[in-house]
Amino acid sequence: MRVEQIFSAGERPRKLSECDEWLLLRQIDVLRRQESSFTLKRLMLEAGIDARTVSCKTVRRLLHRHGYKYIQARRKRNLNSSRSQNKAEICTWYKA
Repeated sequence: MRVEQIFSAGERPRKLSECDEWLLLRQIDVLRRQESSFTLKRLMLEAGIDARTVSCKTVRRLLHRHGYKYIQARRKRNLNSSRSQNKAEICTWYKA
């Protein structure tokens, strides 16, 4: 018997489905627009993933696999529409 056959026949079932992975990755952009910083547990809660069945380490591995490595909280405030208009007015005033 080959080693590849043993592992392919007896793989563990995945904790996160493809739909769950998509929801997590999409929810990152949504939370970044709403808040400047958020935790992994908050991300799981917003994506609808139960923390009792999927560990934070599993979700962290998924994020690392998709390129979200070493994410720190943003120190800037979010720029909403009123702040962006205000900033544009200040920039045009300084330029003139």
